[in-house]
Amino acid sequence: MKILFVTYSLQESFGVGSARSRMLYKMLMEKGHSITLVADENYTCVNILKSLIMDRYDVVYFSGPPFTYYLVSLLFGKIFNTGMLIVDFRDPWSFHIQGGYGKREKNNNLKLKLAIGIEKLIYKSCDKFVVCTTGMYRKYTELFKENKKLVVVYNGHEIEDSYLLCRHFAEKNKSIIRIICCGSFAYTGPTMANRLLNKLKINNRKEIELVFIGTDDETKTFFGNIKLDNVKIKFYERMNYQEVLQEISKSDVGILALRDEEFEYGTKVFDYIGLGLPIYNLFDRKNNFYKTFKKYIIDELDDIPQIDPDFEMRFSRKKQIEKIVHMMENIL
Repeated sequence: MKILFVTYSLQESFGVGSARSRMLYKMLMEKGHSITLVADENYTCVNILKSLIMDRYDVVYFSGPPFTYYLVSLLFGKIFNTGMLIVDFRDPWSFHIQGGYGKREKNNNLKLKLAIGIEKLIYKSCDKFVVCTTGMYRKYTELFKENKKLVVVYNGHEIEDSYLLCRHFAEKNKSIIRIICCGSFAYTGPTMANRLLNKLKINNRKEIELVFIGTDDETKTFFGNIKLDNVKIKFYERMNYQEVLQEISKSDVGILALRDEEFEYGTKVFDYIGLGLPIYNLFDRKNNFYKTFKKYIIDELDDIPQIDPDFEMRFSRKKQIEKIVHMMENIL
């Protein structure tokens, strides 16, 4: 199968944003498909156009900002190619604008209308519109007035069995609860940080080690100025994925912040679940995130339940990305 694979980066240094495309690219290469790659330094509008004009493909796959590139790929893909056009929408553009990017920006009605118009045009032009949460699926079903082209593919985790076993049988210091947060609180504004602070003040009967990995300066300032007798706070710089997994495996509880709990999951939720880590409840019970993952969410730190690791690999990234591979191969 001949594939034009367009994504902004496959480099691990770009973080979780590139992990999804990197896994898909690897799986397609292992299956022996012929791939023309437009990514990283070659990821330009001109190179996308050249690739579409100079050759014909069975599948054109696109994932990555800016969204004008989606339009170029789809519109010219329709003109010069008759193959399947797949867009992988990792971020709900118009819904971020509508929500003020975690309420950190004022709503921009003109920008919102433009985003909605572009998303509708992208949906109309493509053959499959892939999203990464059930919340996005429902939101886009409402926006497009149908869901025939919509497909849900979770981001998932890349945990090996050895990590699962290491976590499952790990000996931990039960006198101290280690809570870990991988990523940033900044884009949610003060809401999530204040929720966490208030819960730590209430749950003051245990000694707590609160660990932040790869967080932002705003979060460091906020928590660095907090003095709680039973809480020791540590900050670590960004780590590679395997190093992060090792830190998670040494922890008891995971925390994460979301811009919008109705249609976002984040990515670390899958790493926490994969390693059997319960998630500390900082969420609104009415929203989609809580309803989807409530079996893994805890409210109290006094008696932390054992969460079974993802031995069946239900949330593994490879298992999730296989849905896109099958989608492509079924056209043959």
